[in-house]
Amino acid sequence: MNTLSKIAALQINGRALWSENQPVIERLVRDAAALGACVVVMPENLYAMTAAPRSLVDMGFDPEDAPVVWLRDLARRHDVWLVAGTLPIRAPNRDIGLPAKLYSRCFVIDSAGEIKAQYDKIHLFDVTVPQFSEAHQESYRESDLFEAGSAPVVVDTPAGRLGLAICFDLRFPELFRRLVDLGATWVCLPAAFTEATGRAHWAPLLRARAIENQIYLAASAQVGLHASGRQTYGHSMIIDPWGQVLANANTVPDCLITAEIDPQVQSHIRKQFPVLALRRLKG
Repeated sequence: MNTLSKIAALQINGRALWSENQPVIERLVRDAAALGACVVVMPENLYAMTAAPRSLVDMGFDPEDAPVVWLRDLARRHDVWLVAGTLPIRAPNRDIGLPAKLYSRCFVIDSAGEIKAQYDKIHLFDVTVPQFSEAHQESYRESDLFEAGSAPVVVDTPAGRLGLAICFDLRFPELFRRLVDLGATWVCLPAAFTEATGRAHWAPLLRARAIENQIYLAASAQVGLHASGRQTYGHSMIIDPWGQVLANANTVPDCLITAEIDPQVQSHIRKQFPVLALRRLKG
């Protein structure tokens, strides 16, 4: 594959209800398709940024249910591949007495509306964000709501072989190297980075993952203030294998960015600067 492929990444100020997010998603996917994007990447928590985290469990659904059907139809109507952010998919029944949980699942849907791959977020966000002031500390425990995935996933798309990662996965370089070992030439990252962690680490981590793996990276982020009071960082980006930022949405809500994936540029970088070929420690 040696032709240029245009991809898009959406940036959304997610609302608390799916019905409020659908018109925004529809408009942005339509616009991305009109601009010639063949693959559109969407943010984490695409379904809803709820006021209370636990309420997302009550909203959970199965892969055959209406939200996934709607996204499949959206891809078909606009003749575009979708990387459908993350959706709250019900995990299998747990032992009696244990609370229900979800998978944070990303579906890759082709332009015919068929699901070509799915990935369950491996690294769950169980942290206290250092704010250097007890009064302002934020704590998150995604493992209270979600079951962790276990398997890296790649899938062939019109823009090349795509590796799937989600938000907190960005901090685990071994996952990205595994995706590259599986043949990924680009990686997508649906995300909802907090304002504090985004300001400190978002751009350096994105550029590092792209540079060290010599891949294109498309990060699609939530942005702004949400119903829970949580503030997300935005700055959706598309980055090339040399670490150059090709597009940056900054803090604009409900927008999209586009850039072209150029396999010849990537091949040239890998031949002239053969980091992957010169690895000494593997496995």
